Amino acid sequence: MRGRERKITLILTTGILLIIITGFIGVVSAIETGGYVVEPAYGISPDYTNIYFGDLSGDYDFLQGPGPEKIGYWELPIMIILILIVIGLISSIFYTVKLFLSGKISFIYGLSKIKKKDILENESRRKVYDTILQNPGIQLCEIEKLTGFTNKNSEYHIKKLLSYSLIVYKQTSRGKGYFQNSNTYSLKEKIVYMHSKNPTEKRIIEIIHENPGITRKELSGVIKISAPSVSWYITGLTNDNILKKERVGTRVHYYINDSFKTDISNLINEKKAVVFNYEIPS
Repeated sequence: MRGRERKITLILTTGILLIIITGFIGVVSAIETGGYVVEPAYGISPDYTNIYFGDLSGDYDFLQGPGPEKIGYWELPIMIILILIVIGLISSIFYTVKLFLSGKISFIYGLSKIKKKDILENESRRKVYDTILQNPGIQLCEIEKLTGFTNKNSEYHIKKLLSYSLIVYKQTSRGKGYFQNSNTYSLKEKIVYMHSKNPTEKRIIEIIHENPGITRKELSGVIKISAPSVSWYITGLTNDNILKKERVGTRVHYYINDSFKTDISNLINEKKAVVFNYEIPS
């Protein structure tokens, strides 16, 4: 408890010092800039001058009145000064707390940021980390569903894990997927994992793997989904170089890209996926 009380005391002390320094700088700045300037109201537009001061055609004493007069910072009404001080204090406290929470001034008085070995002591963060380990290539929306956390909470813990290099992400045509930061998966394996998250897309990969040269119409007949839907999946797989296409006359045939064949075979075997002997409709 003493250590915790000491940290709290140090934080409060630092905050008070920053507030005093901020207030001093504000006062000096106001003095250096010459304070505030008060100008006679009759210097405004002639139209409004007639309304508020009457006809200016005659000789009036106020027309010969004094010019602008400078006043010092401390000559302002006490209420204005108090309001400015309160605003300055609130801003200083908010900024100080923000700096401490972000760890940007961790060097002050020996305070330190979270160490990498302690980053997973947070129960919620540990849950997010374990979810990523168990589901390589998982996306943010899936993490929310599996953990029960809100979007903002999940995103916060993911950013922390990324900042400490415990996880990495891979961007594909399907979005951003998260992985443990290790040599477990190659770049191509990460891409395949992300596309295999969708059951329909995984089936398309498996079917083309077992039936190289299949066409979009044939895929649509096997999977029982519309041709436009098949095109949507194929476009994503082609954009990430998992598939390649060859045109023969008016027909386009699809194949697994040679550089992905081994990774897809490993994925199918690892997941123990049953690849059926699909009958290609004529």
